[in-house]
Amino acid sequence: MDVVLSVSAGGWNRWGERFVKRQPLSRIQHLIPAAVTAEAAKLAIIKAVTAAGAGGRVIMNVGHGAGGGPLLPTEGSFEMAPGGTLRIGGRGVQNCFVDVFYDVKPSAVALSDLEFDQKNNPTSQRLAHWQLYQEIAAAFKKTKPRELILLTCRVGNATEFLRKVANDWGVVITAYRQRVALTEDVVTSAGKITRHFYLHLENDNPLTKLAADLVIYEEEIPLSSKDTFRVGPPLN
Repeated sequence: MDVVLSVSAGGWNRWGERFVKRQPLSRIQHLIPAAVTAEAAKLAIIKAVTAAGAGGRVIMNVGHGAGGGPLLPTEGSFEMAPGGTLRIGGRGVQNCFVDVFYDVKPSAVALSDLEFDQKNNPTSQRLAHWQLYQEIAAAFKKTKPRELILLTCRVGNATEFLRKVANDWGVVITAYRQRVALTEDVVTSAGKITRHFYLHLENDNPLTKLAADLVIYEEEIPLSSKDTFRVGPPLN
């Protein structure tokens, strides 16, 4: 199955509804509230992974991402829940739930931050957050979906950060180098109002397209190989 996990606000779930409607036998949508705890978000993610099943796809449609510009390839972030509740970050990125390089030794003889906390600070918040990150990883490794698609902005530029997550979780990650946008178009005809929600990259404005092409923007994820980065086993 393709399982899209959408935030139930801002129209993103309305796009998810159209995405599912296009192929209802192989697609489903799960919703996550706009306000959620990290524990509840973890459970929602694991539920989506389990529903996708072996060989399925998990499509995260819940929050923001960052990468590129002044950020190094090891730096970047993406949200696994709305409002920054479960923000996964690269090396040294501030205000993240977890730094995915927490378990990496800075040198052959130095302790990793994880090892330091295990030895000196076993009740630290960083250790607790790392445990939740590992529980998500365990769900991916147990279920074995073939792909995780991140509908978040520009994190596809953070190539080494994504490589670390993909290998931690044992899944191919697909991410975009451009901003992912949702454009609402309100059409009034004969007194009837119809709302369309187009999912697209910032460099591909759907409102400049022919009407026949707009179906794709309503019912599929952005299709742009030049703006997409994919990494993870077996794409290491």
